[in-house]
Amino acid sequence: MAFYFTAYLTNNGAPATGLTPTIDVYDLSDNSKVVNAQAMTEVGGGLYSYEYSTYDASKNYAGIVDGGATLANSERYIPVSSGLNPLGEAVEGSITLKQVAMLFLSIFAAVRSGMGGLNTSFRDQADTKDRLKVVMDSNGNITSVTMDFT
Repeated sequence: MAFYFTAYLTNNGAPATGLTPTIDVYDLSDNSKVVNAQAMTEVGGGLYSYEYSTYDASKNYAGIVDGGATLANSERYIPVSSGLNPLGEAVEGSITLKQVAMLFLSIFAAVRSGMGGLNTSFRDQADTKDRLKVVMDSNGNITSVTMDFT
């Protein structure tokens, strides 16, 4: 999944166009530099973007945009971040919101089997794997649950 970092650059308070800004990006999980002085693309009206194609939704990133030497230092460097990613946040234990959404999709909108028996399976959208398996005893009590988030 690609992620776009954006920065709004100004020159004396007005939108700065025609620049060749670069961006450095850091992975905040280990403070490593993952992007080094890569060129940004001008969108228009002082807005520039950089597509980070190896973005990992379970991580947070921060970076610095360098607008170039033609800008005053107070306008030259712009901080950027990926912000919070709610899909990568754990909702219970290590299960993320994205994984919960995968389960909901399999439960409510996918192929199911064994609904009248003791073993029920909910498949992924491609019908290639059991996303959720539920095993019950003869009294209808759930005895085990297996989830597959791969």
